[in-house]
Amino acid sequence: MLINGLNGANGAASTNGTAPSPKPGRDILRDAAEVVAALDTTAVPLPTMMETWEAVSIVLQALGEKIEQQVMALGRTQVVGRCRATYSNGRGKVDYEAMSKKLQPPRYIIDKHTTPTVDWLAVCRETVADSAMDKGWAEWQDEFYAPGTPYVSIKLEAVKKPARGRK
Repeated sequence: MLINGLNGANGAASTNGTAPSPKPGRDILRDAAEVVAALDTTAVPLPTMMETWEAVSIVLQALGEKIEQQVMALGRTQVVGRCRATYSNGRGKVDYEAMSKKLQPPRYIIDKHTTPTVDWLAVCRETVADSAMDKGWAEWQDEFYAPGTPYVSIKLEAVKKPARGRK
C-alpha cells in the first residue's frame, strides 16, 4: 500500500493498527505530500488509492480524538497554523414550564399562549412583566437554567487567497 511511504524513520502512519509516533518537526507533511504526489498518476490503481485513503483516515480520526481530549481539558479554543480546535460550553436551556409553575401565572395568561401546546416562554415573560416581583427576568432564568454539554470541533481553515486589486 502507498501509505507505507509514510512509515519511514518518523513512523508517521501505520497500517498494522498501531498508533503513529512521529518525530518533532514537519517530516510528516513532506512524507504525506510525497504520497499525494504518487497518487496523482493514472498508474496507481483505484483500490490502492482507496486503501491508502482508508488508512490515512483512521490515523487522522485517532489524532483528532487526541486533539479534542486535550482542548476539552484546556477549556478554550486553540489555533495552530490553519488548524482550529473550537471549544464550546454547549447550548444550555431554561425550563420555562417549571419556571411558569413557580411564577403561578393567572389562568388567562396560560390560555392566551396556548394553541395546540403552551408557549411557556411567553407565559413566563408576560407573568414577570405584569408583576411587581422581587426578582427580574434574568434572575428567574438563572434559577431554571441547565448548562449544555461541552464539546470540541476541529477544522482546517481555508487558505486565504490574496486580495485582487481594483482598477
